[in-house]
Amino acid sequence: MHLLLCTPHTRLLGLSTGLDFESKIFAKFTAAELLTKELAKTSYKPAVIALGANTDPYQPVERRLKIIRSILQMLHGCRHPVVIVTKSALIERDIDLLAPMAQRKLVKIAFSVTSLDAELSRRLGDCGPLGPWLRRVFR
Repeated sequence: MHLLLCTPHTRLLGLSTGLDFESKIFAKFTAAELLTKELAKTSYKPAVIALGANTDPYQPVERRLKIIRSILQMLHGCRHPVVIVTKSALIERDIDLLAPMAQRKLVKIAFSVTSLDAELSRRLGDCGPLGPWLRRVFR
């Protein structure tokens, strides 16, 4: 199930992995509702849900759309486990949901780090957070 898609898989949609990858994002605005229906099926076997396995769930547009936040609200309410992989400081926005989930051991967060060296990260095209933010998060 793809909730936000902005990866080289855009080739499957006939889009380029260059400019299209950088400029087009496909969003499933009803992702939380669809996931709720999926989890409610009698055939559903509980398993950890991964956000960020294909692309960072905290794309800049997530600040406005709040799709991932709505998914986390639903998972928090269901006490369903989730793993998040991100390099975005936007994850801090959802700390009110993630902290209680962490206390119940329902969430694991992995930070994708290119380098703590800001200049090296910039040269590699990394648009994620730089060293100071990561150091604060890891404290």
